[in-house]
Amino acid sequence: MVNMQKLVMTFFVAMLFVFTAMAQEDRKVAVFDPAGQIDAQLRAIVREEISSIIVNTNGYTVLERQLIDRVLEEQRLQAGGLVDDNQIVEMGKLMGANLAFVTTLATLGNNYFVSVKMIDVQTAQIERQSTAQTQQGTNDLLHVVRNAVRENFGLPPLPAASATQQQTGSSATSTTPASINRTQPAQQSRPAAQPSNSRPSTPATNRRPPN
Repeated sequence: MVNMQKLVMTFFVAMLFVFTAMAQEDRKVAVFDPAGQIDAQLRAIVREEISSIIVNTNGYTVLERQLIDRVLEEQRLQAGGLVDDNQIVEMGKLMGANLAFVTTLATLGNNYFVSVKMIDVQTAQIERQSTAQTQQGTNDLLHVVRNAVRENFGLPPLPAASATQQQTGSSATSTTPASINRTQPAQQSRPAAQPSNSRPSTPATNRRPPN
């Protein structure tokens, strides 16, 4: 009888650990639109970049955008206008999220100050937060955002070369045809040389026949 009770207790303890591990591996994240004075297209691009990193990180899932928009619409709120942590926590609870991921972009001249943080919806505490600043305005904004998000999830940063790879490739493509066009006229400008013993042709004349 005692052995049976020990066996049952061991089974329940094991199941408890399994369910705890599953709950930790399946944390639902609500990714809100970045707050700040940026245009709607850039806001959507930054949000999707953040979602792609989180959804590809083990242990996390991202809530569907339709669900987030529906809850915000019901509460008559806009995703880009949520800056208060308490308000974000309440929205996260209505969405059924475990975590809320919040991004703030503030302009500093031609550059951006980036702040990303992950808030526990149940405790309203900030679990992780990272800040960074761009050096090339919008040209390296996505690169800075990616590394700030990766830092939140303990991922290694991306090399700086990846931020300018696309620009380097496009400039190389545009300069190659120009160099070809510059060399072709020089080759075609030289006239073909004539033999030294060649005589210039004389035009034909009309001669009168003898009487």
